[in-house]
Amino acid sequence: MQPMRQAPDGAAGWEIGSVLVVEDDERSGTLMRATIGSVSRHVQVVGTARAALDAVMESDYDLITLDVGLPDLTGIELLHHLREVTDAPVIMVTAMGQPSAIVEGLMDGADDYIVKPIRPAELLARIRAVTRRMQPPRAALDRYADGDLEVDFKRSVVVTAAGSRTLSRTERRLLVELVSGAGEVLTYEDLLKRVWGAAYEADIANLHVYISYLRKKIDGGPSRPSRIRTHRGVGYEFVALSRAVDNFRTDEV
Repeated sequence: MQPMRQAPDGAAGWEIGSVLVVEDDERSGTLMRATIGSVSRHVQVVGTARAALDAVMESDYDLITLDVGLPDLTGIELLHHLREVTDAPVIMVTAMGQPSAIVEGLMDGADDYIVKPIRPAELLARIRAVTRRMQPPRAALDRYADGDLEVDFKRSVVVTAAGSRTLSRTERRLLVELVSGAGEVLTYEDLLKRVWGAAYEADIANLHVYISYLRKKIDGGPSRPSRIRTHRGVGYEFVALSRAVDNFRTDEV
C-alpha cells in the first residue's frame, strides 16, 4: 500500500483500495477523481456502461460509484449487470429530484447513494461508512431461528414460510444489530451509527426504508406479526415471534 496521501479534513487515517467512478459528466468525474484520490491508491473514471463492464471484467475494485444517467444504459440497468459479476459495494450518484432512482437503486443492491452537486466531505463520509459496513458484523452471530424464521448470517439468507430471500450487506448488518439487542429498544441514532457510521446519525428516513425492507423479508407477509417493533420517535426493538403477537405490521415505520 502506498504512503498515506494528504487528505481533506475528516479523511485522514484511512484508505480504500481501487475505485471505479462511472460518470459521463467530465466536470463531476474530475471532482470525484480528485476527492477519492485523496484516500485511494487507484481511481479509474469511465463515462459509459460498456466501459464500466469492461473495467470490472479486467480488474477488481473495492468500490464503485455509479451515476444514474449514462448515455448507453441507465445506472439501474448497469447495476443489475454489475451485481452479476462483482460484489464490490456500489454508491449511486443521482441528481436532485430523483427519489425514485434512489429507492430503486437501494432495492436492487446499491449500498448507498449521494445526490449532486457532489460535496467532497460528504462523498468521503459515505465512502468511509460503506467501507465500514464491508467489515464483518460486530457480533459472532452465525445463525438465528425463531418459529418459521431462519437466518443464515454467513450466507446472508433469510428463510420463512413465504420462501427464501437474500439480505443485502446493509440489511444483514442492521438485522445483526437488532437480533443482538433483542428485547431492548435500540434508538434511531444508535442503529444509524452502528450500521452506517457517525456521519449518518440524523438520516432517520434512510433507516425507516431499511426497516421496511427487513420486515418484508423476515415477517412472512403483511398479515403476520412483526418481529421489529416500532417505538415511535425513539427507535426499534426486535422481539421473538412469541412476543410479537400484539405487534401486527402496519404502515408505521
